[in-house]
Amino acid sequence: MENVKFNKCQTPLEDLHLEKYPAEVQEQFWDFLNNVPFIRWMVSPDRPLVSELPRDNEGRAIIDITHPPILEDSDYFRPSALAFKRNKGRYTTLRPNANPNSDYGKWLYGERERGWNGYCDPKTGMWVTGDYYWMLNFCPMHLVEKNDKGVAMRTVAHPRFWDGQFLMSHYLNQGRLHGHHASALASRGRGKTSFGGGLLARRCIIGETGDNQKEVQCMVTAVDRVKLMDTNMILRVFKDNLDHCAKYTQFASHRLKSSDQEMEWKMGYKKAGSEVEYGSKNSVSGIISGVNQDKLNGSRGVLYLIEEAGIFKNLLSMYNMIRPSVEHGNEVFGEIFCYGTAGDDQSDFTAFAEMFYSPIGYNMEALNNVYDKEGQGRKQCCFFYGAYMNYDDSCIDENGNSDVTKSLLAILYDRYKTKYGSTDVNTITKRISQYPIVPQEAMLRSHGNIFPVTELNERLNQLDNDPNAFDDVYVGELVQDNKTGEVKFNPTIDLPIRDFPTKDNKVKGALEIFEMPKKNGEGKIPAGRYICSCLKEEELVNTDKGMKPVEQVTLEDKLVNIDGEFVKIKNLQTYHNINPVYKVKLHNRLNTTTFSSEHPIYCATPKVKYHNANNVRRNNLSYRYYEYDFNFRKVSELKVGDIVKAPNMYRKELPFMQYWVDNVRIDRQIENPLDKEDFWWLLGLIIGDGWANNTGYSIHISFNALEQEYIDKAKDIVENLFHRSFVTAKDEVTCKEYSFCFQSLNTFIRNNIGCGAKNKKLAEWIKYIPLRFKKQLLLGYLASDGCVYKDKIEYVSVSLHLLNDMQDILTSLGITSSVTEMYASDYNIINGKKVRNEKYKYHLRIARIGSKEIVSWNPIDLKLRKYSYPELTISHTAKRMWFSEDLKYVYIKVASIETEEYIGNVYNFECETHTFMCDWIPTHNCDPYDADCSNTMSLGSIFVMDLWIDMIVAEYTGRPTFAEDFYEICKKLCLFYNCRCMYEQNVMGMFSYFSSRNATHLLAETPEYLVQRNMISSIGYGNKSVGIRATTPIINGAFKMIQTWLRKPIVSIETDADGNNNEVSIPNLYRIKNRALLKELVLWNPQGNFDRVMSLVQLMLYREEKMVLYHGDLRHTEEVSSGMEKDDYWDKNYPGKKNYAIAVKSYYL
Repeated sequence: MENVKFNKCQTPLEDLHLEKYPAEVQEQFWDFLNNVPFIRWMVSPDRPLVSELPRDNEGRAIIDITHPPILEDSDYFRPSALAFKRNKGRYTTLRPNANPNSDYGKWLYGERERGWNGYCDPKTGMWVTGDYYWMLNFCPMHLVEKNDKGVAMRTVAHPRFWDGQFLMSHYLNQGRLHGHHASALASRGRGKTSFGGGLLARRCIIGETGDNQKEVQCMVTAVDRVKLMDTNMILRVFKDNLDHCAKYTQFASHRLKSSDQEMEWKMGYKKAGSEVEYGSKNSVSGIISGVNQDKLNGSRGVLYLIEEAGIFKNLLSMYNMIRPSVEHGNEVFGEIFCYGTAGDDQSDFTAFAEMFYSPIGYNMEALNNVYDKEGQGRKQCCFFYGAYMNYDDSCIDENGNSDVTKSLLAILYDRYKTKYGSTDVNTITKRISQYPIVPQEAMLRSHGNIFPVTELNERLNQLDNDPNAFDDVYVGELVQDNKTGEVKFNPTIDLPIRDFPTKDNKVKGALEIFEMPKKNGEGKIPAGRYICSCLKEEELVNTDKGMKPVEQVTLEDKLVNIDGEFVKIKNLQTYHNINPVYKVKLHNRLNTTTFSSEHPIYCATPKVKYHNANNVRRNNLSYRYYEYDFNFRKVSELKVGDIVKAPNMYRKELPFMQYWVDNVRIDRQIENPLDKEDFWWLLGLIIGDGWANNTGYSIHISFNALEQEYIDKAKDIVENLFHRSFVTAKDEVTCKEYSFCFQSLNTFIRNNIGCGAKNKKLAEWIKYIPLRFKKQLLLGYLASDGCVYKDKIEYVSVSLHLLNDMQDILTSLGITSSVTEMYASDYNIINGKKVRNEKYKYHLRIARIGSKEIVSWNPIDLKLRKYSYPELTISHTAKRMWFSEDLKYVYIKVASIETEEYIGNVYNFECETHTFMCDWIPTHNCDPYDADCSNTMSLGSIFVMDLWIDMIVAEYTGRPTFAEDFYEICKKLCLFYNCRCMYEQNVMGMFSYFSSRNATHLLAETPEYLVQRNMISSIGYGNKSVGIRATTPIINGAFKMIQTWLRKPIVSIETDADGNNNEVSIPNLYRIKNRALLKELVLWNPQGNFDRVMSLVQLMLYREEKMVLYHGDLRHTEEVSSGMEKDDYWDKNYPGKKNYAIAVKSYYL
């Protein structure tokens, strides 16, 4: 290496003193230097000077962005910036003169011309684009400079010339000339925001070109306002540039609009007394994704900037929305420029990576991929601005050329110190992603990933750089002999899925075997050596924001799962349905919920009827079935009388004090009343017989004239809490009405209760208030719209929504109730004719035992004093709905099921725990394999692990035509490796298929350690005794197991350059050959869909069982035979069923 020479811009090898750095740094230095084509070119002694390049017809050097020349005399392109510094704040000493033929006019129009067409040095042929010339000379930016004492200070000055920005401007310019859009990925601190601000300022002040200088429209979009308008953000930089030119030049400066609030600026002016607009009328607008992006519709801009594209979750949708604004057929009359910053905490580069590495598919300016290591990435990509370009002032010469050798060594040594000097696993990943050397490093997820991304990415690179990495991998299928039952491997030409994510969810994939099953001295595969794992409109759903129509649910919502927890949504799914749908109604509830035929419901069929009908328990009678076998069953298999088990979701308490807003003068504000029981009693009263005035601030309440106790109590509460007095609005024999004014309460009622009797409902957060406040709310509502009839309590309302909400509150208190519809008809005389007036009302009836519970809250209440205490017997309401002992779950019987024809869209969700609630009906997302058809990217995935060497030895990931094809692959793998499969219980078709093939002995039992660690309450029976239901705590625990397994040190034998074998210790992850699994682990985030990772979760949970059983020594996992399977009993009764004998033996052992 001593003879390696670099070009004149680089620090020579002998001056780098490479030998002083750790061996790891030295090795990485030569790796990047030799294997990244762009770096190799930048340091090459053959790299020409710009003056040595061929020139075009205009005398300009022809710039190859992927093979840039050495730049010369760059100060030639900063004449105005240098004059500004020299003249201490003046661009020229010439006196301003509007005459274009004056010296000043010639200077001004000359600068405008350069801003349009760029500027060329005839001596060297080097030239800059109009955008870069404008930025260098008229766009001051924040720079770090040293003062006279050598102290680094942050100042505002004109930018220095950088070769990275020079190349980025040429890339953008070439895209515009070729009719393409542009995309750039850059290291932090490379001036992208200043560059973007300059693009906007130039077009706003002088237009795009001499032929297009009026009514030029530019737009910039970001995910939120902060990314646009915060300090040093793009629109703030743009506005600073606009103000700078208005202050120091004679370029057009008058503005028809300049609004930071609306993020809109428009150049021009109006004459006094006239509304006519004059001037260029060039404009710039800021767009927030999902907020005001409707401004994009119908726009015809020349430049659209997508700021921080790496954090756009809907980047591709936004990009495709903009394209019609700048394209017409094959004509492109504007340019979209997407750029992202490496290492952003919020970055998820999945969509941006797709665009970056597929430029032709998105009409982006394509470059040969010289930025990744050879053999990595794709052949073409967009522009990359690596950290080694313009690293710091000591690594940039006077002409803006980067000293790549010095920068590269500094970056790698910084990584080394971070890696070994910190204890946080994510610190080094974040550092690498912030200052990337290759694009793939920039796209590392530095936030939210719990796995060792840096090492995983390094292993991925090892596979990609090794042309023989997969030579010893068997690819094919398993075939079972119909006579002997033996499973054999058959090679095929099928292609396994080795990339992630895939573009098509219909890809079949292929089986990959990394190690064939090992046999013992008897020619048999040791039992227990191998283990495997697999994964597999208008209806209302429960969300953290309340009941929402299914088609209105977004990724920002959270669903309620079958344990009552809020869970994030991973993706939204829409199918076109042509099959009959099922309308399910539960007892005691009036609503019905419609499902497609394959949708799973969590239910049980009763095995024993009921017992001891008079046995009284807390809050309800103990009317329940002896045995429940709850599992997920397709709605088409549901029967009337079946029971659903739902979480008592509103029993939990959530913060609520923040919902009171005192929107009045400080001197009129009161103490927050939401923590007062009297407030909730009064609110219940108002819900029943009160209302808030829409046009003023008054609140009105009607009373029965005979209920003076309620009137007095309400008066006292109003005086104590709101310092107001009742004003009599109506005083009749049977009815009295009172009112009082309080603005904050009026607003509270209208926002959280609604206006008008039919429109009343409870805000979702009210259902989560403490139980003692719920009781007062119900008592207040009883005082108005409730009645006591002998031994029963009822509520009446014209709002079904309100009574459903009240029923939810009763349920949270453990009180059974039912909602029914009451039809009433009256006759009115209109114009002498009898006209029938139809009206619906709704009843909320409370079961006898529940009524007694309510009476106990306040026995002296005016209405509750009328309650009679009969002998308690079980009511129909309690027979159809009851609670678990701890009141955490509600059991409700299915009242009716109807089918109807339906053609149209149906909806589904994939969430963290795969389950969600549809108006008290617990359901499961339609499994992609059970449905055989899906528009999601879900794939089936199964891994086989050799416990003796602790390594994955086989994988199948794909999506066969039918679900049963996948289950058959799983079964054959179990037979081929003599192993059992731990699967996710949520994959309901798995057990059914194995059961129908008499192969349930191949499914692994639910591990007992999950019970011992309180991760599950108990192990079920039947199909609930095998597999693991993936709840959030279990998944989180498995993630930690994956981390441990990936980092587990493994002793390996490596041969050095002299042919000597040496023992070295490497992390387990460096033995993984599953390329797509590595990519999933690298890109993992809590919101994405990662099928291989979830299959690995099951594998680790199964592996953990063996670790517990054999105290961490996995070599002892071979199951020892007791000889039971050799008994002739099996041959007599089950001929040819030896596997069944082994299964029974294992069960009894």
